[in-house]
Amino acid sequence: MNYITIGVLCTILACIFLYYILKNHYVTKLTKAMHSERYPEVVDMSNRAIYQRFIGSYVCDLYRVKAYTRLGDDLKFKEVLMEVKKDYPQEKRKEFLELYLHYFLLKKDQEYAARMLEEIKALGEPRAYTYNEQAFDVMINGATDLIEVMEDEINSKQFNGFGLGVLVYMIGKQYYLLDNKEEALTYFYNSLSCFHKSAIYVASAKAYVEEICEELG
Repeated sequence: MNYITIGVLCTILACIFLYYILKNHYVTKLTKAMHSERYPEVVDMSNRAIYQRFIGSYVCDLYRVKAYTRLGDDLKFKEVLMEVKKDYPQEKRKEFLELYLHYFLLKKDQEYAARMLEEIKALGEPRAYTYNEQAFDVMINGATDLIEVMEDEINSKQFNGFGLGVLVYMIGKQYYLLDNKEEALTYFYNSLSCFHKSAIYVASAKAYVEEICEELG
């Protein structure tokens, strides 16, 4: 290996190393601003081309939309939400749509939950649409007749991660609506092992577990 080749390789490695240093720097700045509740600053940074270049438009959009939710500007939040997510890869688009579908389900916002659900349907992934549509029926329409159907879906072993957690949580929710607190407790508790610790339903599931445990003694 001659000196020119070595020099080229070293330059490439240095560029890669510099890229990851800068990426970590920009992520850290955004995260610190978010934790410090400097939400206008988060919006400003996530709109900058330099941040989108190093972090990616998907991550920047997540920060930007989340900042608007924390600012309490519901109108602007929904406006921005409907502007983004258009050019993501399929998996990222699905992840984004699911996040805000379930955000609106927990808020009991039927209109925007329905919008998110329609966009999930347009992805052309029937399995993903199935559990999300069922979640809509439980959270918005108060359905309590999907327990056996969801148990069959769980037993099919076709679902994992967030999708599996949604099914388990929604069975717990149906038992809760039916005032069967013992079964509800079991499913809410088990859903926690399916979700990532930062998943949108974790706080709700924990709250139900604490409430029911206190009630049942």
